[in-house]
Amino acid sequence: MNKMFQAEGIDVSQHQGTIDWKIVKDQSGKEFAYIRIGWGESKNASGGELDTKAIENINRAIEIGLPISLYIYSYAQNAEEARMEANFVKTVLALYPRNAFIYPIVIDVEDKKYQENVDINPIIDTFCTEIHSIGYKPMYYTFLSWYKTKVNDIIKGKWDCYLAQWDDSPEFTPSIWQYSDSGQIPGISGNVDLDRSFKDYINIDNPFGSIVPINLVVTAPASNSIEVVAVPSADVTVFSVLEEQRALTFCNYGVLDPDGIDGPETQRIRNVARAGYNLPQTGKAGLDMESCLRGQIITYQSKLNELGYVCSIDGRLGDAGTETIGQMKQFQIDRGLIVDGIVGSSTFNALFSNAPAVVVTAPAVMVAEGMASKNFSWYEFACGCIKGDPTSSCNGYPKTNYGQIIAQQLIDKLQQLRDYVGAIVITCGIRCPENNKYWQGVWNSLHMLGEAIDCYCPGLDIIEFARIAWQAFGIAVRVYPSQGFAHLELSDLGGVYNQETGVFIY
Repeated sequence: MNKMFQAEGIDVSQHQGTIDWKIVKDQSGKEFAYIRIGWGESKNASGGELDTKAIENINRAIEIGLPISLYIYSYAQNAEEARMEANFVKTVLALYPRNAFIYPIVIDVEDKKYQENVDINPIIDTFCTEIHSIGYKPMYYTFLSWYKTKVNDIIKGKWDCYLAQWDDSPEFTPSIWQYSDSGQIPGISGNVDLDRSFKDYINIDNPFGSIVPINLVVTAPASNSIEVVAVPSADVTVFSVLEEQRALTFCNYGVLDPDGIDGPETQRIRNVARAGYNLPQTGKAGLDMESCLRGQIITYQSKLNELGYVCSIDGRLGDAGTETIGQMKQFQIDRGLIVDGIVGSSTFNALFSNAPAVVVTAPAVMVAEGMASKNFSWYEFACGCIKGDPTSSCNGYPKTNYGQIIAQQLIDKLQQLRDYVGAIVITCGIRCPENNKYWQGVWNSLHMLGEAIDCYCPGLDIIEFARIAWQAFGIAVRVYPSQGFAHLELSDLGGVYNQETGVFIY
């Protein structure tokens, strides 16, 4: 390998626990790090599950100035599931400046249970193409035997390879080589994967400048129940005038003929949007304007996916159009709205009311239209029968003894917990009997009674989340540390019980 470029790095996940990133940067000699964003999950509309340490690791590593990037552990078995995994990654990429991730975004293709007997080439190609389409450099990770027997020559020539071969030297020179799974470095307790990059992604293959501190921006919400997150400013814009015109129209700031000309009418409508975002009304395009528009589009795309209208979650509409507008039109058709692909007031209210297309019994307690509390919608608690699970025995809102799908006491406690820890993602709420059977729930599951939910708090260790739920708010918890979620229930359990070890933690 003589005098070729080499940079030493690591890759980490929740399995490394809490990492002292400053010590890693100052004392380990490591020059970059890959952080697991999570893993693929085709049963979720989002396309994946978040690693419980992902956000914490990303934020801290950026804060101390260590070059990083992300990888997702793939369970995809076909191109469509790979696209869902790419969309999941995009939702996190959109929260950070473009130059936060200098190294390529990686799909980890190695799962023998789900991928041993499938063609992994369409999986790799679809994921990499999706990531490349939004301006990031993609890469695939796999181990040597699969590289030699399952990766075809087209993929080898098209996309960079991150090779796992735990040996003294790699059989060939990949872009990045993972040479050990048992490294020991300052700042991390236990073993960690060790990597070596043979490609200078920072100084040669990087058009986006240096890493900048995190600066998350939240715009004024369009309604009291909707949080619209804007994409933080990067060093470059991605919108053409044509795409910006389409975005302004889609977000209902005014109807523009998408002609790609930055004329007086485009500038006028741009100022309407600028006023809505509390930005200076200069009439000009810019990073501040683009970040807000993309954040608003991501909010709509995420809601469409949540309701089963699958589209990319990237804050983009493209010059020639994407499936986002087509899915919005289909949503409008299904809800009996004017079909124009524009998120006007009627479409906005229908989109965020979370009312299903079928008629259901109104919940007993309403805070806002479609909302179970200040921050939780009824849809978040709904049965998986309307969320993509292969069950269909209910309309998503089966009756319980409480007159609503979830006990009000549990909703109130969950809202108090949310006010304390921040965002909470509900992964399972009510279950009808068929859905409970599908998830192999116990015969008397509290999920069927509306007395339990499964959830997690992004960026917060799941054990700490469970401790707070119990000690601060008296919510009984069964925690699943390896799976990264907590089961909150109304019961006399009396503490925090580790369901995997059979031991009370608190």
